[in-house]
Amino acid sequence: MTSRNPHRVAAAAIAAAATLVFTACTPSGPTYLAMGGDEGTLCIPAANNEEIALGETVKAESDVTVSSVELLDLAGLKTVESASVITLSDGATAIGAQPLRVLRDEVGGPWDERIPAESARLEAGQHYSVVVVVKLEGQTGTAQRMRVTYQTPEGLESTAEGTTAYELAPSCN
Repeated sequence: MTSRNPHRVAAAAIAAAATLVFTACTPSGPTYLAMGGDEGTLCIPAANNEEIALGETVKAESDVTVSSVELLDLAGLKTVESASVITLSDGATAIGAQPLRVLRDEVGGPWDERIPAESARLEAGQHYSVVVVVKLEGQTGTAQRMRVTYQTPEGLESTAEGTTAYELAPSCN
C-alpha cells in the first residue's frame, strides 16, 4: 500500500486550479480585427465648432461585419456624423485626423469612397480607415480611443480598441 504526501496533493490541486483560472481569463483564439499600434496622443489644431474626421487604421484578419463604432470618454466633443469605413488600397493614406472641409473638398479622394460603418463587411487581409466625425464644442476636446464592435465569422460579437487618444485644441505644442 502506498501513501500519498498530503502536501504534494494540495500543491498539485492548487497548480491545476491556477492553470484553469489563468486559461479562462487569458484571451485565446484568432484575432479577427487588428487595430492600433503603439499608444499615443494625437493633437489636432481645431477651432470651436470645427468638424474633424478622426480615423483609426484596422486590418481584417478574417471576414467580419461591423456592428458599431464609438469614441470612448468624449469630453468637449460631439459626434456629428455616423462612423464610416474607407478601404485603403495600395498606396492610400489612412485618415488619422483631418478637418472635414479638407476631405470634402478633395474631389475623387478617400472621402468620396466611404461607406457607413454599421453593417460594413470587412474582408480578410484588407486594411481600412474607420472614421468618426466630431465637432469641437468649446476650446478643447478629447477622446481616449476608438472602439469597433463587430461580428466574427462564427456569429460571435467581439470588440477591438485603438491605441490613439485624440486631443483637439486651438494649438498643439
